[in-house]
Amino acid sequence: MSEPDTEGQDETIDDDEFSIAELGRPTYDVVTERPAREFHAWHRPRKQFVRRSQWLATVSDLYAARDPADRLNYLGLPGSDLLDIRMLHERICLPQGRVLRFLGFDNSIQSGGTESVSLEVSLQQMKLRELVHEASKVLPDDFSRIGSGDSRAYQETVKAAPYDVVNIDLCSSFGIDPPRTLDSLYNALNKILAMQQRLQPWMLLITSMIGRDVLNESAAQILFDEYLKTLKCGDFLASCRVLFEAEDPEAMTLDSCTNKDFFLAIAIGFCNWVFRLSGKRHLSRVNLRAAFYYQVFQGTGCPDMMSMALRFTPLVAAGIDPAGLALADNVRVNECDAAVQFVRKFGRAVDVDEKLRTEPELRQTLINESAALLLEVGYDEQEYRRWVSQFSS
Repeated sequence: MSEPDTEGQDETIDDDEFSIAELGRPTYDVVTERPAREFHAWHRPRKQFVRRSQWLATVSDLYAARDPADRLNYLGLPGSDLLDIRMLHERICLPQGRVLRFLGFDNSIQSGGTESVSLEVSLQQMKLRELVHEASKVLPDDFSRIGSGDSRAYQETVKAAPYDVVNIDLCSSFGIDPPRTLDSLYNALNKILAMQQRLQPWMLLITSMIGRDVLNESAAQILFDEYLKTLKCGDFLASCRVLFEAEDPEAMTLDSCTNKDFFLAIAIGFCNWVFRLSGKRHLSRVNLRAAFYYQVFQGTGCPDMMSMALRFTPLVAAGIDPAGLALADNVRVNECDAAVQFVRKFGRAVDVDEKLRTEPELRQTLINESAALLLEVGYDEQEYRRWVSQFSS
């Protein structure tokens, strides 16, 4: 769901912190059935910033003109606490009277284990809520298994398709598997794109580590080549010259570029790849609505975690009539326009670490929001505030 913890420990609590009760927010009884658990990196304020300022913001925009009768159909990797699902339910579905149906995957869940118990309690909590569809579920399976047509993961996913929001929130990288591997994210995403036969816009949210040590070498080269293919597009190269450290982005190679340029080129290449892949299935405009990044491993001097929100807007295009009776639509999507939009959006990407270091009030607000969410799922608020005080973001 996010990155491993890597920063040092500091047990002090800031003087300006308040309990949820003192802030006048609703409190929740601690769920005593849950075993004690440790805090993780996805409990940090920077992850809450992504949930709030990227996920909620882009999904809210998606539903701005939608009928309340349209439910929110969600596919993702929610973890045993279902934090992303809880926020969508409370911030979007409840105010709009909109039903939420979700399908989640978590291959770390083992029957009878601590996280299994926690997940069961979370599912009971959510499915007792009025606007949560009774068919909602989380499978103890690997998301990548969706790529295999005879797997349970595929069968459950296609049964509930199409989706309004697909959220691939990874601890690792979208490029960790070798190309042409059956159970891989590439195959899973290809299958999901084939399932998205719809007229309404939808969101793909993806959070992934990007770095030389976490990507498969062959996959990295393919994604880098996807970046290179668009260098001749209009203003793309000029935008790259502003964005990249290299003086000549055309001369960059996978081995010679800096770590920061590697990070950016792979992110752009991934967006280009998704655009081209989606075009093979359905004609859609693809817009990068938001890009946030931060640093997991200290000492590298550059970010290594990217969170992206891609909006797909399907287009209606009548095909060529072989008999010659009907007229075809002259509707096209331009790969170069999409590529230029991607690189410009990455040029305005938010450095979440820097933002929270320079805006302590925002950091405190995010901590308070996280504390409220975690209190609902049985964590100790004061223990959380002690734990989170060691992080600047």
